[in-house]
Amino acid sequence: MKKVLLFILICLPFCFFGCAKQNVVKLETPKNLSVENGNIRFERVKDEQFYLIEINTLQILADINNSHVEIYSENGVNYFEFDASNLLTVGEDYAIKVQACAKGKKSSDFVALNYTYTHHSKLNIPTNLKIVNDVLTWDAVEGAQFYRVEITTPKRHVETLNVSQNLFNLKSTLNDAGKYTFKVMAQTNDNNFSSSDVAVKECEHFVNLNTPSGLEIDEQSLILSAQVDERANAVEIKINNEQFVVEKQVDGLEIEGQTWKFNLKNLVSHFSHSIDFTVLGNYQIKLKAEFVTNTKNYYNSSAFSASVNYVSTKKLNAPKAEIVEKGAQKIVQFSSGEIEHVSGFLLEVNFGGSSQQFVFDASVTSFVLPENFVSVSVTALGKGFYLNSTATTVLK
Repeated sequence: MKKVLLFILICLPFCFFGCAKQNVVKLETPKNLSVENGNIRFERVKDEQFYLIEINTLQILADINNSHVEIYSENGVNYFEFDASNLLTVGEDYAIKVQACAKGKKSSDFVALNYTYTHHSKLNIPTNLKIVNDVLTWDAVEGAQFYRVEITTPKRHVETLNVSQNLFNLKSTLNDAGKYTFKVMAQTNDNNFSSSDVAVKECEHFVNLNTPSGLEIDEQSLILSAQVDERANAVEIKINNEQFVVEKQVDGLEIEGQTWKFNLKNLVSHFSHSIDFTVLGNYQIKLKAEFVTNTKNYYNSSAFSASVNYVSTKKLNAPKAEIVEKGAQKIVQFSSGEIEHVSGFLLEVNFGGSSQQFVFDASVTSFVLPENFVSVSVTALGKGFYLNSTATTVLK
C-alpha cells in the first residue's frame, strides 16, 4: 500500500503540470539551460507564471518571488536563475529538467541536461565601490577576467552587462531621476574558480528641469503660453514681486504636449489677493518649472525664464469740443474730464482737400480756426499708461 501511495505522490505533479486540454495554448520550451556553481539558469518563457524544476527525483516549483530566484537581463535577453547549490553535493551527478507552467495554459516540454557538481574556489567580492563624475569604479579582483554589472533603475528596469575593466561609465545610464542600485560580481572563465558574491552600491540621481521657454501673452485674453519640461508637474509663476505655484489639472491651465497655456485672470483670482490686472501698470511675468511630490523629490527646479511683459492700459475718453463765434472769429473750445492723465491735445483742421495738425499742451483749451476750415477733430493725448482717445469731430 505504501509503495502504491508513493507512486501516486511521485506521479501526481507530472499529471497536474504536464497535462492540459488540447484546446489551450502550449508554452514554449525554455532555452539555453545551463548550470554553473549550482545555479540553474535558462531564458524566461513568454506568459509563464512559474517553473517546475526537477533535480533527479526532487521536484521544485519556483516563481519570481522565490528567495532563491534571480531575474535579470543580459544582452537584451531575460533570464531566470535558481540557486540550487544548497541542494547539491560536491562530486555527485544530477539529471536536471525544467518545464514552464502557467494557469490556463498547457505546460511546455521539458528541457534537460546532466550536471556534475564540482567545488570551485570563489573569487573575492569587489570592494570599495564608488561613483565619481558619473563613473562607477571598484577595486580590481585578483583572478577576475571580467565583471558582471547589474543596474536597477528608479523605474525598476533591470539591465545586466559584462565589462572587462573595474569601472563602468554611467553617463548613458543615468537617464531617470531617483534611486539606482548597482550590483557588481567578479567572474572568470577559469573552471577552478567560481564567481564572487555580489557587491551592492546605491546612489541617488537628481535631475535639473529645463527652464521654460517661448513665453507669449495674448494681451486681449490674458492667455500666457510657454514650453515647459515634460517631466514637470507644476510651474511657479512670478508676477512682479509675487510668486505662486500652479499644478497640473488646476482650473485656468491647459496642457497640450509641452505647451502650457495659463489663463492669468482665472489663476490670479484663485492664487493671489494683491494682483489686479485692471490696475494700470507694467506686469513682468516669469516661469519656473517645478516637480511637486509628497515623497523625496529627485527633480531640481529650473531657473526662472526670461520675462514677458504685460502692460495694463486704458484709453482716454473722447474730449468735449464745440465751435463758438466771437465776432468774425470761429473758435473751437475743447476739454477732457481726465485732464490729470492728459499730456496735450491734437487738433486736425480739415480744409476739404487737405488738412493741418496742431499739437498743444494740456493747459490749452481753445484755438482760433482759419476761415476756410470745413471741420476740426480733437484728440486727447494720453500719458503714462493712458492711451490716446478717439477723436471728436466738429463741423463748421
